[in-house]
Amino acid sequence: MYRIMIADDEESIRNGIAHTLPWQDWGYEVCALCASGQEVLDRLADCRPDVVLSDIRMPGVDGVELMQRLNRDHPQIKIVILSGYSDFEYLNMSIKNRVTEYLLKPTDIDEFEVVFRRLKTTLAMSGCTTPRSARVCAVTLTSGWGNCCTARRRTMTPSGFCPC
Repeated sequence: MYRIMIADDEESIRNGIAHTLPWQDWGYEVCALCASGQEVLDRLADCRPDVVLSDIRMPGVDGVELMQRLNRDHPQIKIVILSGYSDFEYLNMSIKNRVTEYLLKPTDIDEFEVVFRRLKTTLAMSGCTTPRSARVCAVTLTSGWGNCCTARRRTMTPSGFCPC
């Protein structure tokens, strides 16, 4: 099982994502729920996540700063962004910081499943077969831009660049 941290400043969203999605069926264990980017950073050593799923707008250390710091200090951790904002600047920052996925709220369960099953395959193919050696990127839930690898979604950028 791969380990995932979930970060969102809204407790109901954080708990909903953690407790309603079938993470174990998809090969993940939720190791921490965090209310801010700073809490993610503070709990990295204890949780040792493979994946971080994060909102973009949070108080203090927001999703943008979190992805920058994870990319710089923990490049093995995969990053997924989940947000209610479709701002092109957020998308651009995500690409620069090698975010694995950029999802818009609301995101349905089928989309989560496609993203996280694909991510599990990517981790396994890269030799990340155990929670101790694998790191799943921080997932920041964003505005609805998708990954071009998913047939139902648009490309990550207007120029058609795919960060996959």
